[in-house]
Parts: sequence; structure tokens; C-alpha cells
Amino acid sequence: MPKTLEYKIKFYSFWHVGAGLTGTTYADDLVNKNEDGLPMIPGKTLKGIIRDAASHLESLQPFPNHFLKSAFGLIPKEKRVNGDIVFSETDDEDSNGAHTFFSSAYISEALADALLSAKAETGLYQLKASTKINKVGVAEDFSLRKMEMTIPLELHATIEYFGDSKQWDSFCENMEKTMGFIKKMGANRHRGLGRCEFIITSKSE
Repeated sequence: MPKTLEYKIKFYSFWHVGAGLTGTTYADDLVNKNEDGLPMIPGKTLKGIIRDAASHLESLQPFPNHFLKSAFGLIPKEKRVNGDIVFSETDDEDSNGAHTFFSSAYISEALADALLSAKAETGLYQLKASTKINKVGVAEDFSLRKMEMTIPLELHATIEYFGDSKQWDSFCENMEKTMGFIKKMGANRHRGLGRCEFIITSKSE
């Protein structure tokens, strides 16, 4: 049986994790939502965000016990062959050697039920408008864009660990260190959006 690490993502500002879809006249960029219209973050997105943080920390001080490979699998390395960039390792999630499964993140069931019962799910979102200004300080024609944003709230997710049980404590310690490094996520995070905190809430024994 896999061991499970539960965590929450607590947002302190408006945030946007995009779905790659447009809302026609409503907005140019829509956020990820589930079938009920409630915000969610795909597990694949979370894995990438956490892996990026772990890779950065690894460059400063290597993790013990092959943490990166166990948690995220083989990370492709660039090399050149006859002038072309190729990758020496696979990033295929079914065969890359990872011992984990990252679930998607959702708001709590209690909050979801309350919002859907009150038909208030649309209150979770606001639009942010922006436009491109030219060199003389005038807005360019047809440059107005509207981004859908989600209000600050908490989402919950899990990581299932299928690796060596003897490495479980080390895995949790390294994952907690990595999550503590993440302070922002999503689009426009360098412009004030997506301030957040990853908090581990439970570790199965």
C-alpha cells in the first residue's frame, strides 16, 4: 500500500492557473475549473511546480537518497548531437522511474457543497483587464485583454508514495523543504498574483 502525504495550498492573493482556454467576450484567459465550475489545479501542473523548486534547491545543495529521481523520475538533460538539441533521458511519466502520484488540488468538500447549494461559485472569480501602451503613452488598438482570476482561498491535494518505506521519513522531510521554497505560482506571479504557501497537513504511517 502506498503512503500518502496530504498538503494544502493557501493563496494570499488573487491567482490564475490557466486552462489554456478563452472565454470569448468574457475573458481572454480562463482559470482551470472542474465540471462544477469550481477552481482546481491539475496534478501534472503541481508536479511540475514542485519539481522546479526541488531542482533549484538541488543546484544549491544536493538532496540525499536520490530524492529527485524518486519523487519526479528522470529529468531530461539537454545535449547536442550534430548541432541539434536532444534529451538523454525520458520525461515520460509512465516510464521515468518516479515512485509518486500527484493528485489534483481542489477546494474542500464542505466549501464546494456550500457554494454549489447557494449557486455562488461565480463569486470565486474576478476579471483583471490590461492593455498595451505604446511609446507615447497611448493604448494600442485591440490590445485590451481580460484575465479571469480566482480569489484567495485554500486547495487540498495529496502525493502518494510507492517507494521504499525506509525512505519515507526522508522523502517527507525533503518534500516539506521543497514546498517551503514555493512562494508564488501561476500566471503573472511576478506582478503580484499567486502569492501562496504550501503546507503539509498529514503524513500516513
